[in-house]
Amino acid sequence: MKKINKLILLLILTIFSFKAYAHKNVNVTKTFGNVNIIFSTGYYYEEINKALIIGEYAKNISTELNFNNKITIWFRHIYTKHQSNSYIIRHDLENNKKSNEIFLELYDTEYNIQKILKLVEYSIVNINNFDRIDGLEVLKKYKKSKIVKTILKQKIYRPSYVKELLSKNNGVSYYYQENKYHIYIKTQTSEKEIISLNNIYQFDKIDEYSNIVFETNKVFYIFQNTNLNNPTDKCQIKNIEAFETPYKIRLLTPNVLSMVLFSKSKTRKDRIILLLIKEKKIIQNLELILGNG
Repeated sequence: MKKINKLILLLILTIFSFKAYAHKNVNVTKTFGNVNIIFSTGYYYEEINKALIIGEYAKNISTELNFNNKITIWFRHIYTKHQSNSYIIRHDLENNKKSNEIFLELYDTEYNIQKILKLVEYSIVNINNFDRIDGLEVLKKYKKSKIVKTILKQKIYRPSYVKELLSKNNGVSYYYQENKYHIYIKTQTSEKEIISLNNIYQFDKIDEYSNIVFETNKVFYIFQNTNLNNPTDKCQIKNIEAFETPYKIRLLTPNVLSMVLFSKSKTRKDRIILLLIKEKKIIQNLELILGNG
């Protein structure tokens, strides 16, 4: 009983410490050659790193197509689900006159790297054929691209530009290649792939020796440096809703991990999830047990 009470106290302190942080809008900018990346959102999501990966690939596409004018890609991240996605491609204007600079304004919740690169290629190849165009309509017609397929064979590692997204456990990370996110373990002499995923929703450290990786907002894995040949089986969170903030992760004890989802909606309660790591058991709705539901 004392152990349970201590655990609940730790959890309550965790929740209040997380809520004490003031919320500020996040704006990240980074330049890759002639490609300028802007990412606007409300929190530090892994989508920021995806945008930076897109920036590196877009620079390589520009080089392949001998395009030296500026390309700006503005990721207007929809993290509140209050509007529909839209992709607008237009020319930057100089003194109200059309220039050969390209501007992509992308409203979405999750960004598909391959699709955005197709828009970059289309914009360059057809620069003289449009002033403003709907990128979603372009993607309906633009199914295959040899250039994008070739470019995506290049391996690009998870960026280390945004300090808020860095992990102290440098032994485990990922790179993107051929439409997959490849989780790997790195030693001083080698790099070994552990698993490849179709998506990464959130990538977070648990401690200096382990990471938690969400493939979606429902599915996650745990990777421990000491047991990477047998990573935690796929874990699934049930009845998940579209919460608007990243998961807040904290290791309460060596075997108990808390995941808190703070809702911005007045009609939804905060969600508290516990994972018993060794037992691979998930307590799905601790807030109901504690009487907060």
